[in-house]
Amino acid sequence: MWVDPIPYGLRARAMEELDAGDAIGFLSTAENEHRLALVLENVSALKERGLVTEMLEWFRRTGAEGGKTTAQNMTKAQRAARAEKAAAASAKVRTAKAKAAGRGRGKKGK
Repeated sequence: MWVDPIPYGLRARAMEELDAGDAIGFLSTAENEHRLALVLENVSALKERGLVTEMLEWFRRTGAEGGKTTAQNMTKAQRAARAEKAAAASAKVRTAKAKAAGRGRGKKGK
């Protein structure tokens, strides 16, 4: 299973969602711009699990929705995964900005 688009910290959760047959939960762990590639690269394995149709329907439905509607259509676990991913991305940006400004960890006393 190709899982490169899924952040390392969410890969175990993604596989749990997949094993549970939760197609949308699995997709929700990947970066938005890479979700379709995730399906295409794993289409054979996903077909065996009977998840491709549900995933493609989700792409069709959410492609026409805004963020608020998409969040309303997600389960609690999917919203939590989305929030966790957003928090990790935000922390990464803050850390990069702090390092660029010379405020990174390990700079005390210099």
